[in-house]
Amino acid sequence: MLEMRTGSWIVVVAAIAIICTMVYQSHLQWIDAGNAGVIYNARTGLQDKVYDPQRLYIPWRCSLYQYPTQVKSAVYTQDPTMGEVKAADGIALVTNDNANTIFDIFVFYRVDKGNVVKVFNKFGAKSIEEIQTTQLRSFTRDVANLVSTSYDIFGLMGPERAEASAKMTTVLRDKMEPYGITVEYVLLGTAYPSDSTMSKINERVNALTDLQIAGIKGDIAEVQRQTSAITAHAETEAEGIKAVGTKARSLELLRLDADIKAAGKWDGALPMAPAKSGQSLMFSDDLMKAMLEAHKERRAVLAAQAEKQPQGQTPAEGGQ
Repeated sequence: MLEMRTGSWIVVVAAIAIICTMVYQSHLQWIDAGNAGVIYNARTGLQDKVYDPQRLYIPWRCSLYQYPTQVKSAVYTQDPTMGEVKAADGIALVTNDNANTIFDIFVFYRVDKGNVVKVFNKFGAKSIEEIQTTQLRSFTRDVANLVSTSYDIFGLMGPERAEASAKMTTVLRDKMEPYGITVEYVLLGTAYPSDSTMSKINERVNALTDLQIAGIKGDIAEVQRQTSAITAHAETEAEGIKAVGTKARSLELLRLDADIKAAGKWDGALPMAPAKSGQSLMFSDDLMKAMLEAHKERRAVLAAQAEKQPQGQTPAEGGQ
């Protein structure tokens, strides 16, 4: 009988231990990596301690709230397969040319560990997903429309998109800072213009393209004009150089030919051309050389004749 009672007690104790373990396990919750958490007690309120990623025991009538300390993205897009809201969730923006166009907008944000209590005090028991879907989206829409009115739809969809995104980042960061949320940056994504807006954009693109083509054609014409002018100038100079060279060469050949003919007719005696008072006679180097050569040949001929003449008679006398 005693053994039966002892066995029953063992079973009861074991059952109680199992139940307590199950209850304890059911109150354990994880703070995910990249997050920080706080515990809210329904009776005493929010605890001041902020917990890092770990597994915590959450007592009865208490709740754990965690916020992303690493960068998290809020995606507001028309693509129903993206973002937390599986539906068309893009944000309509109004530009200064009265175009109402939906844009995808991406907000990258985080919560500093020191601001976790501030976020809870501002938004209460709402989860970060609910804050992102409601309050953050509302703030993003207001800020984006405040900035978009400074641009036309052509600029916002094209060359000025990066500038507009930077302005949205600055304004939204200042707006969210008192709520404990740090905005890293805002990015304007895909636009979804209406048919009429798209037609206006195409017209403007075509006009700009025609203007650029006209400018390019003008540049080509100017280059061709400059090329023609340079070519004509070069050809004129080339003809001038050629004419001067030909003339100089012709004069040189004529002068040499005259010198050669004169040298061939010279008998070795100096020309009978006495200089006038105050006048000098000029002979070219080539003429002087020819004259010297002719003089040498003349002397050789006279010497040969002298050998053939009788004694006492000069070559000149024998030749008379």
